[in-house]
Order: sequence, then structure tokens, then C-alpha cells
Amino acid sequence: MTAPLLFAWLPTIGDRSERAAETSRHWLQPEEQERMERFVRDADRRLFLLARFLARGLLADATQTSPEDWRFELGPHDRPIPRHDAVDPAATPDCNWSHTDGLACAVLGTGRVGTDTERLDRRTPTRNPRRFLTAPELQQCQADDGEIVAERFWRIWTLKEAWLKCTGTGVAGGLQSVSLRIDRDEPCFECGGASNAKLFEIRPNETHTCAIASNPLPERVSGRTPDSWDHWLRQI
Repeated sequence: MTAPLLFAWLPTIGDRSERAAETSRHWLQPEEQERMERFVRDADRRLFLLARFLARGLLADATQTSPEDWRFELGPHDRPIPRHDAVDPAATPDCNWSHTDGLACAVLGTGRVGTDTERLDRRTPTRNPRRFLTAPELQQCQADDGEIVAERFWRIWTLKEAWLKCTGTGVAGGLQSVSLRIDRDEPCFECGGASNAKLFEIRPNETHTCAIASNPLPERVSGRTPDSWDHWLRQI
């Protein structure tokens, strides 16, 4: 049995988030600083900082290291790969993160992991939803009048995104390459996916959903609350 997944989330507004973003800014490697500066909007820079704050926090917890000593190299499809000079790459956990309006999250595991988050009240794409969903998924998302139910759409979307990030391809792997079911006790693969993989859904609040994919099957998911790393936060 593999070790538990570690998962953390953080709202993007409030004093704790302000301090976390400022702390994360001081932890950035030069190449990360350069990437962050390409964003035009301050809100996008904040999301960039908060996601990396959570990722470094999980890595530090799991390896008993300092969060500021972690760096992220870009692998195939620009997938971040965590690296630390004192941690053997073969023993380094996999880490992935996501963010959306109002929330950032990150997941860490000994196998391959992926995560995605979205607002459940976000408007759904109005043009050709079949670009994103398989026929069975579309049927699950439709109300009796045929309209797309936003909550169902974004639940499936985040789960598919999490799985494709877990595989290392991201959306380039093809949204039609996997089909999911969300109308059972827990989300599962209808076709595609992997026999030894697992999908999870977490609702940190009433507005957002977070999806996690792991391969191989983890023992469980262990959460970290927003106050888990207050001792690292800089005073501002």
C-alpha cells in the first residue's frame, strides 16, 4: 500500500493569504520570479505565489526540509518537477497544484498525482460542450430540459483535468481520452484511465470543488488546513 496523499488548500483573499503570498515571493527561484513577472494582473501573480506556497509547504512537511530550498524544473508538457539538493530525485514525491478565482490547492504523493480546482458557479462553455465531454458525460451534465448543469459540468471537468495532469500530458492528452461517472458514491472511470488509479473530490467550501487523481492507488488523503503553516508566514 502506498503512503497517503497530502492535500492543502488556501483561499486567495484575507490576511493569511496576503502573508502567504509575500512569504512565497521570498521563496521563489530566479526563473520563477521571471515567470511571475510575465503576468499582467496582480490577481494572477497572487495565484502563482499561493499555489507555490502550498506546494513547498507539502514538500517540506513530507521530507523534513525547509520550504525555501525547493525548486521546480519543467518537464515534458511543462509539468513542474520538484527538486531539492539534499533529497534524492528517486525519493522525491510528486507534486501538483491548481488555482482558480478564490482558491489555490496543491497535492503531493509518492506516485503520480494531479489536481484541479474550479468554481462551481462559473458559467459553462456555451458552444459545443462535446468538445470537452464524452457523450455519457454530457448526459450526466444535462438537466431534464437539456440545459447543462454548471455544478455537474465543472465536477467532471476538474476530475478530467486532474487525471490528465496526473498522466503528465495535461489537456494535450485529449479530453476525449477518458470518460468519467459522477453519479455514483464516488467518481470513477467509465473508460480510459488506469486500473490502479484513484479519483477524489474535495469541497473546501460551498463555492469550489477540488479534484485529485493518483496513480497508483493511495492509502488515503490527508488534508492540511489553511493555518497549517502559519509559523512560516512573514509579517507585512
